[in-house]
Order: sequence, then C-alpha cells, then structure tokens
Amino acid sequence: MSLISYPFGVFSYIIAPVGLRPGSLITNGIHPSLGSCLFLKDIPFNIKIYNIESQPAGGARFARAAGS
Repeated sequence: MSLISYPFGVFSYIIAPVGLRPGSLITNGIHPSLGSCLFLKDIPFNIKIYNIESQPAGGARFARAAGS
C-alpha cells in the first residue's frame, strides 16, 4: 500500500505498483504514469494493469495484484 497526498490536502491509500517510489508523481488523464487511474477505454495498448474496479471508488473487484 502507498499513501497518496493530493494537492488539496486529502490523503488516501492505493495498491502500490512495482517501481512506485516515495515522491513519485501519479497523474490521471490521457498521459498515464505509474499508478494512474484510468477508464478501461482510455488505457493504452501494452500497459500493465494491476487493479480493476467495477465502479469508481468501489475497490478492486476483478483484478488485484499489489506489486505486479
């Protein structure tokens, strides 16, 4: 697990992917980075997936593999 700090002062935990280090920047959107959150339709081909939720903020339902 990794503790994430958002710019607006909120903290939350995510499943830590391999390679995520303290101080890493996690972004969402068109240009994904390690640990990004994307809709399935927006995930580029040949990118590693380690957590799939059925609903936003619903928790992993289909795949969950910390450190993979």
